[in-house]
Amino acid sequence: MQEFNRIRRLQDDCPSARTIEELLLRAHKYPQVFRDFELHLLTCTRCGKIVERIRLFYGILERELMEKADPKIVQFVKALEADMQS
Repeated sequence: MQEFNRIRRLQDDCPSARTIEELLLRAHKYPQVFRDFELHLLTCTRCGKIVERIRLFYGILERELMEKADPKIVQFVKALEADMQS
């Protein structure tokens, strides 16, 4: 029971995945908060896994954005945009 309480307490101290992503994206604006989070990462495998998933997501997104878009997709997106504006 003590182990469960300790794990629960650690999880309560951890930021949400959304907060972690925001922290990573704004690290340059809040360097001290980012440094504190880096220290937290040294001992928290949960947050480390979240950071790794975020890193993988942005890596995939970056590769996708580097590729030339299929004209059919561009046309589809433009049609959706026009429908939303009308």
